[in-house]
Amino acid sequence: MSEANDKRKDSVPPNVTEENLPFSNNCRAKLIGTSTVALECLVPPPQSCGCVLRFGNAYFCFHASRWEIAARTLASKKQS
Repeated sequence: MSEANDKRKDSVPPNVTEENLPFSNNCRAKLIGTSTVALECLVPPPQSCGCVLRFGNAYFCFHASRWEIAARTLASKKQS
């Protein structure tokens, strides 16, 4: 199994069931600094998503497909 696949499947909060995972064209997330594990949710208001974890003033994305979301966000920025 590839490392990218491993990253997609880890760390979904226990209170989030697969059928309740949001995933839409509006989902956006970005890597935080040089981290390879933390993604920041960029969709306002992030607290309305069941896949975020608040830490201080940041909202971290724990969606099962968060790496796909981050890749799509980066690709859309490159097109702009």
